[in-house]
Amino acid sequence: MTTKEKKYARARERYAEKKRGVEHYIPVDHPDAVAARNHLALCKLSGMTVDRIAELGGVSASSVCQFLRGTRSRSGVWEPVTHVHAETAEIYRAIPVEEAPPKGGALMDPTGTRRRLQGLFYEGFSIRTLAREHGGTTYQRLHVEMTNSRDGKFVRACTVREIKALADRLSGKDPRDFGGRPEDITRTRNAARRHDYAPLICWDDDTIDDPDAIPEWTGRCGTNAGYQAHKKLGTRFLVPTASGGYKESPGCYACREAEYAHRKGGVERQNWGNGAHGPVSEETALIVKRLVAGDTPTQIAEAMGVKRFKVYNIRRTVRAGGYAALTEGVTDV
Repeated sequence: MTTKEKKYARARERYAEKKRGVEHYIPVDHPDAVAARNHLALCKLSGMTVDRIAELGGVSASSVCQFLRGTRSRSGVWEPVTHVHAETAEIYRAIPVEEAPPKGGALMDPTGTRRRLQGLFYEGFSIRTLAREHGGTTYQRLHVEMTNSRDGKFVRACTVREIKALADRLSGKDPRDFGGRPEDITRTRNAARRHDYAPLICWDDDTIDDPDAIPEWTGRCGTNAGYQAHKKLGTRFLVPTASGGYKESPGCYACREAEYAHRKGGVERQNWGNGAHGPVSEETALIVKRLVAGDTPTQIAEAMGVKRFKVYNIRRTVRAGGYAALTEGVTDV
């Protein structure tokens, strides 16, 4: 039997099975499909690459990607798949979970890695000290991972594992015990306050990797009660002003916005993060428009001659829903 004859024979067999009510494709909300997706997500969290998952399952890497991410239409929009073959779902569930390789690994969300580095930075560990204690990277690379200066959306699984181990080892320790000079420690802590970083103590294991979570300074952050708790505790934060400087505020970023909304009766604040209650400046409006247009913070800072961290603060505000009158609902910048 030729290949063409085998193909037609298989098609006739499938048609006959369909007539008998045998389902070859199941919807993605079917329990078997949901179990397969959850198992693949577990494989990804362990650091396995898509190629390794496909190799163990004897399927193509493109089929795994389409099942997890969807298919890309001609307009460039990712559309989720609606059905999956029952046999394929069974194959996915049978793939063994492996440990990530020492180097490389799957592409993972960088949120937790960035927050752990920022937390160590807040405690006084400079980038050079962290690179020296890490032992397998440069301070330039750690700076990129901490500040996201290259707009990276993923990090390798090995990087996630290494930074987590570094944070577990250095958290709560005195930077002076690791070669940090007093003036460097003070400079590092002041820089962390200017960039609104949060210490590791403000994060739990189940929130530090969540992009939608906020640091908990008081246990009630993000509410007006959290702002009042900040005032009682006497904690002070540096807030950028419209003139480009800084002023002290008694609340963290989330509590400041909650307190402002409380005072205004729930009215949304249009100029989050710039420390001013008046109209948005022309420079800020132009930065917001360029962010919505797709320019990176580095490109905007170089073109407009402003400080890059200012652009990053404005971008963080846009992602949180601020400047709604300028973004027209666009927050994916």
